[in-house]
Amino acid sequence: MRKVAGSPRILDVVHMQGAQRLLERLAEMLAKIQKALGDYLERERSSFPRFYFVGDEDLLEIMGNSKDIFRIMKHLKKMFAGIMAIEYNEETKLITGMVSREGEHVELSSPIDLNKTPRVNDWLQKLESEMRNTLAKLLAQSLEHFAKFDFNKMDMNSYMEWLDAYPAQIIGITADIWWSESSEKRLAQSQRVEDVLASVEKTLELLSDSVLRDQPSVRRKKLEMLITEFVHKRDITRELVTSNVVNTTDFQWLQVMRFYFVAKELDPVKCCVVKMANAVFYYGFEYLGIQEKLVQTPLTDRCYLTMTQALHARLGGSPFGPAGTGKTESVKALGQQLGRFVLVFNCDETFDFQVCLFL
Repeated sequence: MRKVAGSPRILDVVHMQGAQRLLERLAEMLAKIQKALGDYLERERSSFPRFYFVGDEDLLEIMGNSKDIFRIMKHLKKMFAGIMAIEYNEETKLITGMVSREGEHVELSSPIDLNKTPRVNDWLQKLESEMRNTLAKLLAQSLEHFAKFDFNKMDMNSYMEWLDAYPAQIIGITADIWWSESSEKRLAQSQRVEDVLASVEKTLELLSDSVLRDQPSVRRKKLEMLITEFVHKRDITRELVTSNVVNTTDFQWLQVMRFYFVAKELDPVKCCVVKMANAVFYYGFEYLGIQEKLVQTPLTDRCYLTMTQALHARLGGSPFGPAGTGKTESVKALGQQLGRFVLVFNCDETFDFQVCLFL
């Protein structure tokens, strides 16, 4: 390089003795280094598949600073749907909780000890597993808490206490499970779901009254999410009453997305089951933070029905329509309903599977 800087003319450079051999040898060495680096990164990605969502440069930064938790923290949002940061105690080396971008804190049921799992792959794997177990345990506690409410005499303070005690995601699933199981119980006894409709309307009254008062930011978001959810449940329940549905095998009931809690399930992550028509899924328990709730219309429900049937048949789906009508948002909202991490790629003719590694 010194010689080239001294005489930068191309003809002088070409006639330098041994320049071509040297450049060829360097290019060969670089190719070997690049291949070895690619193999190393592939091994790391195989050990923790969520590394596939991180680009090569970011992954090298994670591996090179594996002991610097705060450096790794800025990459968490690429690997997890709702985790923006983790609560870490430098003295005890314990990861005790997760924090969403909206500022919601969730304490892990079993803290992760970095003294036992110092490798970044290992503790990230533990974080993934603990995130699911924690949410599953919180769901069981939330359902127990919610079962104590008397819908005829709703007490705002105890309702707000329940809202503050659990993450927004768990609050939403609890409401879904309560509605599905209450409706199914009535239909199994060949009864109309009028008392479920009355409970939904009472809850909506309480929520609409609460949202008009001064509320902390996180609680307000939970209230808004529940209002959107319960308005949709009110519409479906009214339709069931109007259509005189009194059977659990009626298609008008089966086509609705239904959530069930299986208390006897030994694996906590399989305790929540989502059903729609003949499709059955385990809820994913991916921590999503406080996500904006999409307003559900009859068209959204039909889209969910089609997409869940495609998933059940191990097929893909292709929502069709003009730009900006909510195709992508509907698929993202369906993933959110199933507790899954949804990634959106804008594809063109140059897009192939390898591009995923650099996104």
